[in-house]
Amino acid sequence: MNISVSNITKSFQVDSGLSKEILNQLNLNLNFDDNNFISLIAPLGYGKSTLMKIIAGLIKPDKGKIIVNEKGSEKSLENVVYIPTESVSIPWLNVKKNIEFGISRDKLSDDKTNFIISLIGLEGYEDHIPHINSFGFRFRVALGRALYSNPELILIDESFNKLDSVTKEEIFLMLKNVIKQRGTKFLLATSNLLDALFLSDEVIFFSKDEGALQDYIKIEKKFSNINEMLQSDYFNQLFSKIQSKILLQSGYRIKDFSI
Repeated sequence: MNISVSNITKSFQVDSGLSKEILNQLNLNLNFDDNNFISLIAPLGYGKSTLMKIIAGLIKPDKGKIIVNEKGSEKSLENVVYIPTESVSIPWLNVKKNIEFGISRDKLSDDKTNFIISLIGLEGYEDHIPHINSFGFRFRVALGRALYSNPELILIDESFNKLDSVTKEEIFLMLKNVIKQRGTKFLLATSNLLDALFLSDEVIFFSKDEGALQDYIKIEKKFSNINEMLQSDYFNQLFSKIQSKILLQSGYRIKDFSI
């Protein structure tokens, strides 16, 4: 599956009543034939979330369109799930009922529910109320609910910002296992370089010019944990390339990103 973002333009009205252009004739290609996990990376405020919501069908662009090509023919992107920055749960439902929420009764299966609960690492927590638990716990529940519908694509919008380093790495390893077990496709919007480099098969950098594309970086090597990545020669070479080629050309500085 290839998703082409074709000449997408989007503006919003700001407090002054004026129109602020967030995306301006943006073109990029998301190649999910060769990649399971792609990250869009730029500092906060450069249109990543807006693009994610357009791809998810939550908002419409002013101009342009999203084109999906699968096996040589164009189609619409119908089964896509968007996970927002702060994952939400239904406050009065437990973990099991939250994961099954919105699924028609004829498609519910205890075996499937139990498999997904195991996949997201919440065995034994079926009766817990996620609304009162941590951000990491709620993300797991949101992911479980997303997986139940067998989506073509799951969009994750800056959902890891409030996680501590230990929880974050646990979540990342879980995501890698979900991909291994299910072949699920993910698109992440983030301002965190390390998150993107550890999780992704490909990273797409936005330019400092609002809504413009800067460059694609293919991640050729995978690591079992973030510390292993940080200590590798491959990471040091890749990070130097990003600093010299991407950041300098785009006008960003390292401190514009979280690490």
